[in-house]
Amino acid sequence: MKIKSDYVTNSSSCTFILSGPKKDNDNDAAKIKLEVEIDLINFIRMKIKCEEDYQTFLDEWGYRGAEDEDRPQKIKAALDKGEIVYILDVSDEGSDPIEQLLCHKGIVGDHVRVVEEGITILEGRGGY
Repeated sequence: MKIKSDYVTNSSSCTFILSGPKKDNDNDAAKIKLEVEIDLINFIRMKIKCEEDYQTFLDEWGYRGAEDEDRPQKIKAALDKGEIVYILDVSDEGSDPIEQLLCHKGIVGDHVRVVEEGITILEGRGGY
């Protein structure tokens, strides 16, 4: 067995190297975007398909404060249109970096583009 006797660290880091077209002005940094497709199906905690599921949701989740007052109405409206409502649950306490990102950034805003046609984000705030 080999034992490392010099510098050891537990921290992680990555270096990314990119190239792109030259700009007329060297001071103009190119906007670099990265699109990541995330299948949110992995974070579904509950599916609401009918009135019985809706009642279970209300019993289990209830209201969590003033910002959630219109949550039941949004869900009921989607059900009335014949849609399935997916309740997703994410945390920043686990080891999954995607889950941590979703927890902090949410799924609404300029950083998100819904890929699947017909999907509506009823609520998608993140952060603390």
